[in-house]
Amino acid sequence: MVRTETRRSRGPEWAIQLLCLFGLLLGASMAVLAPATMTAADRVLPELSHLAHLLGRELEMMAPALLPPAVSHLAPPGRWEARRVTHRRATAAVLTVCPLLFLAAGADLSGGRVVADGPGRLALAAFGLVFTCFSLWCLWGFTPQVHRYARDLPPGPLRTGLRLITAGAVLGGLWGLWGLWGLAGVGNVMLHQGQGAGQDPVAVALGTGCLAVSSLGVTAARWAPAGPAVRRWWRSVRGYRALEPLWSSLYAVVPQTALEVRPGRGPGALLVRDAELALYRRVIEIRDGYLTLRPHFPPHFPHWAEEGFRRFPVAPSGAAAATEAAAVVAALESLRSGRRPGDGPDAPAVLPVAPVQGTVDAEVVWLTQVTRELTRSEAVAYVRRRARLAAGERQESP
Repeated sequence: MVRTETRRSRGPEWAIQLLCLFGLLLGASMAVLAPATMTAADRVLPELSHLAHLLGRELEMMAPALLPPAVSHLAPPGRWEARRVTHRRATAAVLTVCPLLFLAAGADLSGGRVVADGPGRLALAAFGLVFTCFSLWCLWGFTPQVHRYARDLPPGPLRTGLRLITAGAVLGGLWGLWGLWGLAGVGNVMLHQGQGAGQDPVAVALGTGCLAVSSLGVTAARWAPAGPAVRRWWRSVRGYRALEPLWSSLYAVVPQTALEVRPGRGPGALLVRDAELALYRRVIEIRDGYLTLRPHFPPHFPHWAEEGFRRFPVAPSGAAAATEAAAVVAALESLRSGRRPGDGPDAPAVLPVAPVQGTVDAEVVWLTQVTRELTRSEAVAYVRRRARLAAGERQESP
């Protein structure tokens, strides 16, 4: 009982070890069956070069043979006990019969092809057919089961890894079907007296994809937890850049609102190292700029905004953001003039800034909408022109 519980608790660990071994064997087979390796074997050991092809095919058969046992370590206990024995017997039989068929064919490696004469062509065709069908059988015993197991798991590195492994197995199945198509049953070998010794470009692409995606799945426990952090970093970088026009407009007039940065550690370095902190700093600097603009908000803004929105209608969903953007540009133009609107007979109005309840993320979403209206809205551009004209008139007045 203790031994059974220990085996169950180490099930995922054993499964990962088998999948790693699968990747190693698959990579080794692709290296052995590479055209350059086959050509070198034909030149160095012309009498035994066909054995290099046999070695590569044996490694290629041993790799998928490890997939069903990996499922047995992931699936609920007791479900795959009967299939284990069948799989072991089938694997032993195929790994024994295939070399015998290949040697009985009397195959030889010539011109990048494995060729056989006379009755040997039938044995060579049987070798290729058994090899391909066994690989597809192993993949069929692996892929659906892992897919169903991953479907019931909660989100996390394990489910991500298993889904990638499933995708790699699907690519492996396409690889096997391509090999079956290359054989064209038995007729291709029978008609042309042989088959390619190495991997053709399509097989190399499918095999490489299978190996790469499966490797990502096996190592998901290492890199998958970093995925949310990368997404948060990228979201912060996008938010930081989206607020650039609004921040730049404020900084050009009220640079004192920018927080101090350590020498040698400018905003760019901070953005790379800690994008969330850089984004929070930008939000704080924008809000501080708003506070600086309050005494300079022109009292005639409601009339300008009403006329601007009448001339250039704004969608109801963007009206509040456009109003805030127009108020900001009007206050900026007033501040550039060097005189407060309250210095004259008119008292300044209240800067119409919409209150944002919630987190900094909500602030970023709202300020991004304001920035979009600041750069795109024709109504905001109209208010800017009116505020600039009014500021110029105040400067000319005694």
